[in-house]
Amino acid sequence: MNETINTQLSDLITNTEVLTKIKEFMSKDYVLGIMLWGSRATGFGASDSDWDALILVSNEHYTKLSIKETAFVLLDETEESRKVLIDFSLWSEECAQQICESPKDIDHWAWVEGKIVYDPYGKMTHWKEKISQYPEREHESRLKTKFIDLVISRHYASVTEKRGYTPDMKLNLYRAIISAVHLWFSLQKTWTPSIKWWTEHAKRMGMKDEIYSLFSNILENPTIQQIIEIETYLKKEIILQGFDFPNDILQTLLEVVHITGRPAAVKHSYL
Repeated sequence: MNETINTQLSDLITNTEVLTKIKEFMSKDYVLGIMLWGSRATGFGASDSDWDALILVSNEHYTKLSIKETAFVLLDETEESRKVLIDFSLWSEECAQQICESPKDIDHWAWVEGKIVYDPYGKMTHWKEKISQYPEREHESRLKTKFIDLVISRHYASVTEKRGYTPDMKLNLYRAIISAVHLWFSLQKTWTPSIKWWTEHAKRMGMKDEIYSLFSNILENPTIQQIIEIETYLKKEIILQGFDFPNDILQTLLEVVHITGRPAAVKHSYL
């Protein structure tokens, strides 16, 4: 079993220092699992990108660590800039449980894209499945919140354009763009990634070329008309999923800001 794991690790990680450090963690009794994540795990990073990993340790061991000891960073001393080579985070199962309850997409996404390389007790697999699972029961409320964020941002962009406040107009346009990006990923019923690798994630998840071009064009030269086009497209996609709330913006807005909808709005908004 160990030979198989070592062979898989050697095929995945070619850097000797990184491989040695991971194997060193594997030899510790308190380590319950190891998962690679970030650009190296997804294949989006460059050949000299740092290696990110989550090291799951026992609760008993974790409580003995100082704050600084929950992170292991190794610098490549051969580089003039002393570039980061390894960036590992030590977590306990109590930490993992907290992440399960986090409303932030970015907290969940690391577990979505992560690759487990060591899991002798099945605990890492358990937490990966639990944390990365998309909250189906909250799907409609997530769509409503992100759609309203988009509509309101586009509205304020129009208002500030008419008043001649160009910086304000562009700021609201970018808010609308981010709302649209979050809404697109939510429509795929997945947590939204950190957007660090927007192009790679969008294409890997099957975004149509014409929609990708629409997003790309507005990022380069934002206009209200382009936002309206994206909003129109996303509205159709929401309706195709069986939700008709985009047809009544006022009702939807009131549901989001009403006392019964406010908790969901606070939870699901990226702002």
